[in-house]
Amino acid sequence: KEMAQAESLPTHIGWMACHFSSDGGIANLPNTLPPHSLLILDDSTPPQNVNLNHIREILDAVLRKHSCYGLLLDFQRQGLAENIVIAKALVSLPFPVAVSQSCGMELNGPVFLPPVPLDTPLGDYLQPYRGREIWLELALDALQLELTSKGCARKTIESYQEPLPFSDSLLHCHYRIDCNENRATFTLQRTKEDLLALLEEAESLGVTHAVGLYQELNEI
Repeated sequence: KEMAQAESLPTHIGWMACHFSSDGGIANLPNTLPPHSLLILDDSTPPQNVNLNHIREILDAVLRKHSCYGLLLDFQRQGLAENIVIAKALVSLPFPVAVSQSCGMELNGPVFLPPVPLDTPLGDYLQPYRGREIWLELALDALQLELTSKGCARKTIESYQEPLPFSDSLLHCHYRIDCNENRATFTLQRTKEDLLALLEEAESLGVTHAVGLYQELNEI
């Protein structure tokens, strides 16, 4: 629907929400895609009765039909052995295939990492994956750190609309501080400029691709 209604499309498109079907196949495959698009398969529906050769043939045919760039295995269910088995079968496809962090340590090749936490330097975050090709998710979530006598509590929020007056070049974010006699609250979020600076540093640290939601990134 977004592709049909958009006045102009991004240069690089990802088709998300392909998922496993109850008959052991793949659901929500695209009917058409611009060349060099990225196909994304998730595990929102757990794999059931999967025939590895069958789904490999399905995905290979779709990737070839639409001249796709590659495949992203966005598996988020932790500890699901089937996901690792499936990922091992699909990374041999003759296209770039990146696997999510939940399977990434079990395989070689590109790994897809969640967004860099707002309170973590990029270099520290990527350190465990040095030497690997990294695909990085981008997001505009905000983070609030609430400091009290009991310690520091972290809370992710969707976005923060009020101005964030301060910036931090190490964390590539903007922030504000709100204090009263009982607590100090730090609110952090990335702007478009912060994301561009983050990507510039990321490229020097092994990140080759960045993936984000069109609904979010199109508005900045």
